[in-house]
Amino acid sequence: MKLLLVTHRFPPSVGGMENQCYELYKGLSLKYQVVLCSMPQKASHIWFLLSLKSRIKKILKNDPDITHVYFNDALIATAAPAVKKISDKIHTLATVHGLDVVYPSVIYQKKIIGNLNRSIDTVVAVSRATADECIKRGIAKGKVVVVPNGVDLTIKDISTNAEFNPQQISPLLPDLKDKKILVSIGRSVRRKGVSWFLRSVVPNLGDDYFYIIVGPPQKKLKLFRFLFFILPSKISRLIELSGIAIDQVEVMSLLKRDDIKNRAAYVGKIPFDNMVQLLRCSTAFVMPNVHVEGDAEGFGLVALEAVINGTVALVSELEGITEAIRDEENGFYVESESVSDWIGKIRYISSPDFNRTDFTDKAVKYTCQNFSWDKMVEGYSCLLKNGKE
Repeated sequence: MKLLLVTHRFPPSVGGMENQCYELYKGLSLKYQVVLCSMPQKASHIWFLLSLKSRIKKILKNDPDITHVYFNDALIATAAPAVKKISDKIHTLATVHGLDVVYPSVIYQKKIIGNLNRSIDTVVAVSRATADECIKRGIAKGKVVVVPNGVDLTIKDISTNAEFNPQQISPLLPDLKDKKILVSIGRSVRRKGVSWFLRSVVPNLGDDYFYIIVGPPQKKLKLFRFLFFILPSKISRLIELSGIAIDQVEVMSLLKRDDIKNRAAYVGKIPFDNMVQLLRCSTAFVMPNVHVEGDAEGFGLVALEAVINGTVALVSELEGITEAIRDEENGFYVESESVSDWIGKIRYISSPDFNRTDFTDKAVKYTCQNFSWDKMVEGYSCLLKNGKE
């Protein structure tokens, strides 16, 4: 069996989709012959998408032994008709992650959903919630299969630095000795709920807590803020859902408020080892997602990474997050946008009544048993060998 793996996101680019695709590529390469078609690091997404069909046709014509073609998201899967023109016997698969299915544009929906139905033989959803969104939009139920993402279990083997001080991360951080540290990690898109958490929860927690926000800064933030101000709301909304971390505008503004500025900081992107050490000395990892029409959290890989580091994960009981984190197994559900529930859960896991060591040991064990990269690769391997069984 020979597989062509098509992706526009691949390391050294950083992110959940990039990691998922890279681990899938590594794992499947141990079992099959895998040909990689990915976007060059300095190329534009538009150029890559426009040239993708011709690139795929060239690869398939030069390598007639390819029997399967895999697309890493629904957008690049629009190149699948090129595969079927070469041979309708080539089996096509595409992973859908969440936003690539629910993006609220009529034209996008018609193009993407229609293509998944016509040209993709197996649609692989990263969670049951994402699969339901596919079926809701008319994708044939029989072709939708759920294969959850995995997590890098080797993270837990990284040595803990007993001398680590969070102040090493950024000059923006004060002395956090005797503080209970809460951490969020990810791009500042609205569904992540960071601005809501800052505005609604942080001022009500007390001075003994400090909230650290980790994530890549949005470049040209002032320009995007201006464009969002002058553009019609429908257009600016679609731009935001394309991945622009416009919520960072509100985050940076909130961090200047008198009741927040001494209780939270945005430290931007930090080295991976520092992130690991920060998680290990934190009281909790928080993922306070909020519902955003036309957007969705497909899975919640970053929460699993936090759990593997022995951190207590508190997550909104929302969308695909609930398939990465299981309540009281490897984290705790919190009602989305409920200030009282968030404050209550944070204070509970900070109290002497909560047996942190026993819970985190159980959470790491549960996560290792259910969400390894090997298990994810095996799920895809079964699809390649045996169809959807």
